[in-house]
Amino acid sequence: MEQDVKAGKDTMRITVRWPWVAAGVAAVVLGMKGMRKPPRWSAAFVLALIALVFGVWAIIGPGIDVELLQEQGASEDCIIIKGAASCPESTRMKIRWNLRQLDRQGQIIWSQEGEGLPLQPASLPLAFFGRFLGLSNTAYAAVIDEGEQSMLDCYLRGQNCPTTFYIRLFNDTCAETKTLSTLSGEPTTNGYAAQQLTRDTTGWPTLALSSGDYMATSAQKTFTASGGSWGPVTSAVLATTTNNSGKAINCLALSQSRTLADAENLQATLTWKQQ
Repeated sequence: MEQDVKAGKDTMRITVRWPWVAAGVAAVVLGMKGMRKPPRWSAAFVLALIALVFGVWAIIGPGIDVELLQEQGASEDCIIIKGAASCPESTRMKIRWNLRQLDRQGQIIWSQEGEGLPLQPASLPLAFFGRFLGLSNTAYAAVIDEGEQSMLDCYLRGQNCPTTFYIRLFNDTCAETKTLSTLSGEPTTNGYAAQQLTRDTTGWPTLALSSGDYMATSAQKTFTASGGSWGPVTSAVLATTTNNSGKAINCLALSQSRTLADAENLQATLTWKQQ
């Protein structure tokens, strides 16, 4: 079961997987009962404790998932319920990154898909808590302020339109108020280079309907470490330049700090969907 609920400026998508929740509740009940009678730290007590811990994990981990989304243009009191028309269909925009790190043999050693904007875990303690514990590999991509300004300035006013885009990696945090000039920690050695996404059908080869809404998909770009390692990096950024003179459009907080060893690759694909 999925339900999207707006609270203030934040929209939460709550997904409940009932089999996991039911199993978790049953394990918690069994664990609590099993811990009452046996002597502390006996085999029976430890088994009951394991059941209790598993039950809690099953509920707040795979059982209940909280994602943070953002609407564009919806009223403050708008509540989105999947399948209902509480909000205009055109009020949401989804940005999703798909990242994969491959070792020198081409085997995937880490991957992440990130969706939703902006990243504001302080307003959603449960989402932050679950991510802190590693219970979810969902991270969130943020259209930061200067990215919003750039899109509006170009699309509505025909001013300062970017000629191309670049995917860049930083050892820094994503925040709505960040700018390209304040992001820091970009690697500079051992083969690291910002990856260009041209502003045309080569950089964004696919524009098509997806579940009734239009979505643009970028070409896959590959970062490579050669002659040594580079990193760590903690965020991926869609920018308009390779230096700090341009704009940061979008920022993804990585689920884990990543370092590429010599001959390892990091593949990145970006999709942008308007709903």
